[in-house]
Formats: sequence, structure tokens, C-alpha cells
Amino acid sequence: MADIKHYVFRYKQGENHIQKISELYGNDAQIITIRQVEGNSPSKLAEYEALVAVEECDNKKKQSLAQDEDEAVSINFSQKALANNYLKYENKAEENKEELFPIAHKIQANKESNSIKSLEKKIKIMDDKIEYIMHMKWKEINKDIEIPPEFAIIYNKALKSDMKYEHLKDIMQATFKNMPKAMYSNKEAINRYFYTMLKTMIPCRNQMQFKKQKIMLLVGPTGVGKTTTVAKLAWDYAYSKEHKRYKSAILTLDDFRIGAKEQLLQYASILKLPFFAISDKEELEKSLEQLKAYEVILIDSTGNSQYDKEKIEKLKSFLNIKEYEIEVNLVLNAGMKYEDMLETYEAFNVLNIETLIFTKLDETKNFGNLFSLVFDIKKPVSFFSIGQNVPEDILNANSDYLVKCLLDGFKKEN
Repeated sequence: MADIKHYVFRYKQGENHIQKISELYGNDAQIITIRQVEGNSPSKLAEYEALVAVEECDNKKKQSLAQDEDEAVSINFSQKALANNYLKYENKAEENKEELFPIAHKIQANKESNSIKSLEKKIKIMDDKIEYIMHMKWKEINKDIEIPPEFAIIYNKALKSDMKYEHLKDIMQATFKNMPKAMYSNKEAINRYFYTMLKTMIPCRNQMQFKKQKIMLLVGPTGVGKTTTVAKLAWDYAYSKEHKRYKSAILTLDDFRIGAKEQLLQYASILKLPFFAISDKEELEKSLEQLKAYEVILIDSTGNSQYDKEKIEKLKSFLNIKEYEIEVNLVLNAGMKYEDMLETYEAFNVLNIETLIFTKLDETKNFGNLFSLVFDIKKPVSFFSIGQNVPEDILNANSDYLVKCLLDGFKKEN
């Protein structure tokens, strides 16, 4: 009966241990178990020990791991290795997901040794697949910016969000320039760092904290949801249990759109709030005088095209009331293109826009346009409208929510 000898072979992560074992102990050597003996760190690769069984004959090699440990191991971070690291997280080859992990883990999980030739063949197949996918994918995303492969996933998410490319490029470069390289191997650390970078670039204003009377005029293009937003805000200020309740009233400057006044009157009636329909500056001044005791006054306005300068100038005339400070809030549909958003802002900014309100987030897939607009114009966001339900589908704006929408997609939260 043949004598079975066991040997312990030690190797570092990335080393072709199967080929080395074959060279040392022969093609019939069997790997019984593999265990990690030293952890992975930024300065040192993980090390493993393989228990090898060899059927001893006169012509068999008899070498131990101790004789081999002094050999220097050159770790080559080739493009294949980078692609392996990238694809493991990107899950682009989902049907081969398990095969992307080190083959040693597979042997250990099965608790059975496989033939070396079969394993080598499988490795060769996976190497070819990885190289092919890596070549296509990395060539696609690596345009004019040097991106470490560890950042590829977060880069792709931001790229697909419709953020302006120059913004994405600057943010990516700042991220992997300032982020400690020791964190590069940690996917969660990269995500957190990138999230934090984006959040610091999105100013938000808490509209629920103020000391004197707040008068909010909502302006913007037709169809963005100003009237519905006024109703949501009226309920939020007057009845919400999450903050102080304010004595509130509703006004409208929209005498042109059929049914607009009636719709808002109905909302005011349901909410049991005072309602005034205004046609000129004098009427607005009289109404505000009657509402001096009210803490919050919400004013709806006619929907105007950014190209209709005459109507925008008429809106401006309502603001020339010395005794009252009227805050102008630009309402924009989150689904608008960045260029249209910027053009609309520039047209309405003759009214001195204070904050932005984004509506219809639930009808939008990409949020990079919102980020790029806020980043460019440096105006705070005050509210997000996240659905059609009145009054609940309104959120106080916060940068964390917008960044999550930008990178992970819309999720309704209240």
C-alpha cells in the first residue's frame, strides 16, 4: 500500500499556489484544506497554508514548506488582478459570481480535493472571461481621468445619474486625492467618503425654524406642481406633529389658469385656513395687512415660461411692498434637464430667488441634474415633493436624502 505523506505549503494572496504545489510535489498531489494564517492589510498581503497529501514513491519529491518559504514572491498587480477586484463588487458576471473568488476558498468549502488539471483549466477559463470583461468595461469608463479600479463602482453610479461630467471629474479627483490609500481596499469606506463629499456640496435650509413672520411666494414654470406644493406646505406648517404648529394662511396670484383658484380654495377649506385671491399689488398689500397676526403666509403664483419676461416682471411688481419681506422660492420639476433648470433659474432670478423646491422626485430616475444645478448656482434647497398625495408627500430638504437618490435611486421616505 502506498505511503501517504502530508505537507504544509504556505503562499501569499495572488500567488499561483496550484502551479507551485504541482511543481514541488508532483501532478498527483492533492490539496486537502486551505486556511488563512495572516490577514490582509494595506502594507501586507494575506497569507494562506495549504495541507497537501502526496502518495510517496521513490521518484516523488519530498520537500516541505520550510524549504520554500525563503523564496521571494513577486506580486504583479496586472490588469487581470484589477479586473478581478472590480468585477467581484460590480457583479457584472453574476452567473459566474462564485468563480470570481479565490479558488482556495472553493476547495475549502467543498471539503474535497479536485484534480489539479481540472482546476487549472477552470482558472484559465475565468482568467479569459475576466480579461475580456475588464477590457471592455475599463476602456468604457476610463476616459480622460485616471481612476483607480477600486473607485469604478461609485464612479459608474455617479456617471449614470446625469451629473455634469466636469463636476464628477472634479469630485472623483478630489476624493481619491484626499482619501487615505489605506482605505482603497474597503468598498464601504470609499462609498462613505464619496457620500460625504457630495453632501458637503448640497446646501439645504431648514424652513421650519424662523423668528419673525414668514411669507413664501412660490414661482416657476407651468405644471411643476406649485399649487399642490402650497397645499402640502400649508398642512405641514399648520398641523404637523413633528415641529411647532404655525398659524397659517394661503393666498393665490393665479387668476388666469382655469380652476387654479378653485382648487386652492378647496384645499384651504379642507385645512380650515384663510384664503385670499389676489389680482394686483394693492390687493396683496391689503391682504397681508389683515394677516399680520399669522406666522406663515403661503402665496401661489401663475405658472410662467422662463421666456415670458412680461409675466415675470409683473410678478416682480408684487414684491415691492416695503413693510413686508417676501421670500421667493423657485419650484422646479426634478425631471427637467440641467440646461432647462439653469435657464429657468436665470430667468426667474430677477425676483431674487432665496431657495429651490424640487417636485416630482417620484417620477425621476436620475438626480445628477439637481446636484449640478445646486452646485453651480449655490442656492439652498428647502423642500422635496416626493409624490402626488396631499398633504403627506413633502419632505424638508436634506443633503443625505438627495445623495442617496443620486447614487442609489429614488426611495419614498416620510
